[in-house]
Amino acid sequence: MKEIEFQNYNIILPNTVWGKDAGIITVNEGVEVPVLEMIIAVKYTAPTKKQAIQLIQKVAKEYKPCSTQDYGEEKAEIPLSEFAQMLPKEFLEQIAKGENNSLNRLIEQYPKDDHEEGRTYIQLSVGTTAAENIPALKNMAKEHGEKVYEEVQQNASTKKWYLRIRLNSKSKFPELYYLLQSGVRESDVMTARGNYENYSNVIKHVDLLHNALYDDRQSKINMLKDKTRDLLQARAAQTMQNTARRILEQQTSKFIFVINPAHQLVEPEDGGRNGLPDFSIN
Repeated sequence: MKEIEFQNYNIILPNTVWGKDAGIITVNEGVEVPVLEMIIAVKYTAPTKKQAIQLIQKVAKEYKPCSTQDYGEEKAEIPLSEFAQMLPKEFLEQIAKGENNSLNRLIEQYPKDDHEEGRTYIQLSVGTTAAENIPALKNMAKEHGEKVYEEVQQNASTKKWYLRIRLNSKSKFPELYYLLQSGVRESDVMTARGNYENYSNVIKHVDLLHNALYDDRQSKINMLKDKTRDLLQARAAQTMQNTARRILEQQTSKFIFVINPAHQLVEPEDGGRNGLPDFSIN
């Protein structure tokens, strides 16, 4: 089966990144820079809480404290070890043993989002970047893969937006006609966020994506880069960081006292919570 192709786009990284000429923009002191529209398409299955907790347990069982010297090597073996270091040693030991109290505390801190657990999604990221960057990115991608383009898309591109589509129960492209005709931007099935300028651009890219994935009447969805593991690791990392923050808040609250008018020491009414926002990995 031939590679996934988007009409009027060139393949930059097979089955993952495509680009096309987007004209010229004028930057500092009137310098004209050729730019291209770059799109990145991936698929992933939203992890479950159970999967994230099981991964954290695995990290806890394999965890070994590392010094500054061997940190790089340790991180390569256990990518989530840097987050495990945030948790108290005793708590990590409890997680490794599967003690219910520790596992329940992790579950309480599992990040909330708008994915349906166990369902598969396709995400199309769109952005404009300088055409001169592409040769260097291709060389870097030989070692680091699609993450090179994702970082540029996230940090160094303009007119950024993304389209997320949830596949149906048979892992096929869903029927989106009525959603698109109604101008829906946020739903369980389809979400469009960012600077897409006008809704017709959303409709255009939905058509581009569908046609690319069903070329010659054959589904090419499984040819897309699968980012399920990356998302699972991100959810596990965020859960550990949220939990570490909560433990620190609780420990700190034990040493916070308020002097009342009668000059008596009393515990704070709010339990010592400081309102820190949840950490988010995107």
